[in-house]
Amino acid sequence: MVGLAYDFVANPLGAVRLSFEKAVASSPSDADPTVAFRGKDWGAIDLFRDFLFEQGGLSQVPVLDASTHKWIQPNTLVRFRGMVQDMLGNEFYIGAFKDGPTWRTNKFRDLSSFPMPPSCEALLWERHLFHCVPVPGQNSWTLESSPSPTARNMSSCLTFQHREKRRRTEMLTPLN
Repeated sequence: MVGLAYDFVANPLGAVRLSFEKAVASSPSDADPTVAFRGKDWGAIDLFRDFLFEQGGLSQVPVLDASTHKWIQPNTLVRFRGMVQDMLGNEFYIGAFKDGPTWRTNKFRDLSSFPMPPSCEALLWERHLFHCVPVPGQNSWTLESSPSPTARNMSSCLTFQHREKRRRTEMLTPLN
């Protein structure tokens, strides 16, 4: 058996592309592509969830910050710890287009990796743009000691489930 045709960290768009191609191949040929492809993730979310959280791949994903942005390759999957400063509105883009008999997708891309024929069947999609900034006032020592998101989520769930109210040890006396 041959391994995966993509690397989740170095080529995450390959996972999106292959899951899109599988969805296209499994859809009926007479199905309307607008309905079949719009608003779907084609199983890509499940692929990434499995890789990141069940296979422990989250530790392999580099953190994007001021010290690492110079050596991270383009189109690499990264983690970014920050906050949303502004919502820039919606952007319309060609989400999928038909290149001859083949459907291709531009989801999660700024530019198409394939040349788009001038008169092709294309689907216009919409995405939301956010302007994110690093957490203000965050020191380097907080990054080193912060647990991974999965450990933090699990510990908060466990402590919340087993939490009890503290009993009062003193008796209340009426004021006279």
